[in-house]
Amino acid sequence: MRPSATSDHAPRRASTSTRTRSRSDLVADALRERIVAGQLNPGARLPTEQALQDEHGVSRTVVREALTRLQTEGLVYTRRGSGSFVLAPPGLDSEASEGGGMPARTDDREDVLVYRMAIETEAASRAALRALGPSAETGEGHAVMTSLRQSAEAFTAAAADPATRPSDLMRLDFHFHRAVASAAGSALLVSALEAMGPAMITMPPDRLTHEAAVERRRLVAWEHGAVLDAVCAGDAVAAAAAMRAHLHNSARRLRAGATG
Repeated sequence: MRPSATSDHAPRRASTSTRTRSRSDLVADALRERIVAGQLNPGARLPTEQALQDEHGVSRTVVREALTRLQTEGLVYTRRGSGSFVLAPPGLDSEASEGGGMPARTDDREDVLVYRMAIETEAASRAALRALGPSAETGEGHAVMTSLRQSAEAFTAAAADPATRPSDLMRLDFHFHRAVASAAGSALLVSALEAMGPAMITMPPDRLTHEAAVERRRLVAWEHGAVLDAVCAGDAVAAAAAMRAHLHNSARRLRAGATG
C-alpha cells in the first residue's frame, strides 16, 4: 500500500521546523556569548535585524526568533522604532543612554561607580537627615519614605525568586537607588540617576550562572536593606557608609566577573 500523503510530508515539515529552531539557537547563542563577554554591555544597542541576517546568513524570521528567545531570558529589551538593547531599557528619557551611553570597558564602568559613590553616598546621608526631620511629618514625606521601603521590599522579593529575569531585577535595583535620591529631596540628584537609567546598574557575566546569580542577589538585597535601615533610623553617617559599602562591593563584583 502506498504511504498516505500525510505520513509522506509530515517528516519534512518537522525537519524544516527543526532547522529553523537550530539556526535561531545559533544566532541567540552568538549574541548571548557577546553579552557574557562584555562586548555588549547593559544599555548597548544590538546590531540591526538586517545586520544580523547578513552576519549569520539567515532570514529575518530566524533573527526575530533569536531575539524573542533572548527577551524571554531577560537579556534583551526591544523598543519599537529604536531597536533592541542589552538587559534593560536605555536611560529614562536619555538620548545618550539610548545610543548605548554606558561605557563598555570594565575600567570605565568602575569609573561610573566612582561617580555614583560621589552622589549616592550624599543622597543616602541627606535621605537619613530628612527621615526624622520636619519634612518627614508631611504627606509628601510619608509618601517618599513609603516608596523607599516598597522599592527595597520589591527588590528583595524579586531577588528571592529564581524565576525573576535579570532585566527586571536591574530595573528594580535602579528603582531602589532612585528612591534613595528622591528621599534626599534633591531634584538634581534624581536627575543625575535618571540620566544614566537602569543601565547604570553593574551586572557581571555570572548573572547567567544560577548559583552565582542567586548568591549575588541575596547579597545585593542585604546591602539595600542596610541602606534602608540606616535611612529610616535617621543615621546620616551610617546611611552614607552603607551606600558606599554597597557600591564598593558592586565594583568588587564587577572586577571578579571580568576576571573570572
